[in-house]
Amino acid sequence: MALTTLTAEAIFDGSQWVRQVGVDNGIICPLHDVSPWKSQHSRHIKGVLFPGFVNAHTHLDLYFELSSKPFHEWIHDLILQLTSNYNAQASVARSLHDHWMSGVRYIGDITRAPDGDYKSTGIQVRGFEEFIIGYPEIHPQRHYSPHSLYTVNSDFLRRFSRENRSRYQIHISESQAEFDYFCGNNNDFYRNYLCRYFRHSYKGRPQTPVSFLHELGLLDKRAVLVHMGTATEGDLQLVSSAGASIVTCPLSNQYLHNPPVDVSQLEALKIPWAIGTDGKCSRHKLDFLEDYHFLGQKIGYETAFAAATAGGAAVLGLADEYTLYGKTLEDVVVGFGSALNWQRVASAAEVW
Repeated sequence: MALTTLTAEAIFDGSQWVRQVGVDNGIICPLHDVSPWKSQHSRHIKGVLFPGFVNAHTHLDLYFELSSKPFHEWIHDLILQLTSNYNAQASVARSLHDHWMSGVRYIGDITRAPDGDYKSTGIQVRGFEEFIIGYPEIHPQRHYSPHSLYTVNSDFLRRFSRENRSRYQIHISESQAEFDYFCGNNNDFYRNYLCRYFRHSYKGRPQTPVSFLHELGLLDKRAVLVHMGTATEGDLQLVSSAGASIVTCPLSNQYLHNPPVDVSQLEALKIPWAIGTDGKCSRHKLDFLEDYHFLGQKIGYETAFAAATAGGAAVLGLADEYTLYGKTLEDVVVGFGSALNWQRVASAAEVW
């Protein structure tokens, strides 16, 4: 098959903006890798070609409807759903479909089924194996997610800090109630939520959740901190010094009446950050474009694009895999709109 030179309004190859790429036997390639004797045809796409969005934090298996409520009230509805009418396999399939349709091709998933095979979906999934009550056998090549500082026993967390060798995710500083619980401001978080499901409670000195994470030995470059909407300026300085990363889930935060982290502060402190949707159960609609627009309108679309693409891949440890090259047109995405402010996205194969 002859080589085709492909141009577009703009092309981001995963690490840089380029003017054109090649399509050789159906596979995208950099033109300098192509034999010069091959005859060439040209095609142009009216949109921005890129490897796809990176959703750095979601729960694929939590695809169902729950009402918008404060977190400590919503969590009871979630637990009831998980212990009654719940089909994890169907939830995963529906989540993957919605992610694909909104241009997501890379996912950081908090999972209870770490050996899931997603190759046939066209989406690369990095699974973070969640644990809450029990402590798993830690394998150096796997990625984990201790759920939170308030659900996982502190002894487990200290052990995890010694045994873990990989990038991990943890929900932290998500709500004001959680923040107040660790700072000793009030005990409503324990009375209204934790005491119904857990025997243990925090007995340490009053401090912020991020400070406690640091005390446990878990705040380092492996840490991917999810939410962080109630983190203090001092917390963010600690995160920056430790080389940790943050994932913001702004629309999920709003749905659960929580503040999202101020990403302009992350930019100022040069903290690596990414965008997540969280699970379908904590939002109206599972559409990554909505989160992308929410942030693009606040901080500019160039900054939001960086976090939603290569920046997000780096946070997940997938920087080397985040590329156009070696992919089919079906695998990659085109954004349509004004510059990086897109009204819709589609697989490149649909507009080829």
